[in-house]
Amino acid sequence: MADPHENRETPPELEDAAARIEQAKDNYVSLADELEKFLYGYVKGMIKGFDKESGNFVMQIRHPKESNIRGRPRVLVSQIAENLRIALDYMIFQMSMLNKTDLNERVPQFVIADTGENFEKQANKCLRYLSDEQRSFVERLQPYHGNRMLALLGKMTNAGKHRHLLSIKDSTGFDIYFSEMEKRDEYKGCFVYPAEKGAAVFARPKGTRLVVLMNRYEAMPTLGDMIEHVQHIVGVSFCFFQGRSLDLKSPND
Repeated sequence: MADPHENRETPPELEDAAARIEQAKDNYVSLADELEKFLYGYVKGMIKGFDKESGNFVMQIRHPKESNIRGRPRVLVSQIAENLRIALDYMIFQMSMLNKTDLNERVPQFVIADTGENFEKQANKCLRYLSDEQRSFVERLQPYHGNRMLALLGKMTNAGKHRHLLSIKDSTGFDIYFSEMEKRDEYKGCFVYPAEKGAAVFARPKGTRLVVLMNRYEAMPTLGDMIEHVQHIVGVSFCFFQGRSLDLKSPND
């Protein structure tokens, strides 16, 4: 869905927030590349080649634990969440600066709360410099009003603060074919693994790639939606910097 605010020029005060969102998008593209490399390597690890005694071609099923993804992909997932959370923090800081330039720079912070009581407790500190209209804008975004995307973002960034990298697991299914390398044109869309004797293994993922985040969410669609959601929230806040009235349509719609 097109963002109705995307064609409006970004206020100078929000350029850093916009840059964080763009970095999250770059991380997302890099993550997709890393996940493709992971699946290619996962299948490759099954291929043992021709057995010298029997002459049979051998493939070995890998242990389920080996589908857990570590290293750079996990770091990229964390960085996506962190960049989005920081973009929201930057937004709150700049909104606060509109009202009070000599503020305590450590105070402004975007609030993500699961209850109205928790919101009031956090907002009294982190949103103390906002106007009533600005505070109401942030309050309407909260998870207790049904914003599941921000609830997940809060969980992801809290996990990062406690030094626990977010879990991701590749659960993609695939069809595997053993054939002659010269017939590779018959296996379009497959990973190709050349073998001895002119043979090759061809592996085609079944349907859509399935990478599971935090044992529950489809990673790529969820992260993509999260980036769009945060971009929309920041876009709605343009009005406070451009002297326009607040768009009453909820960024959670």
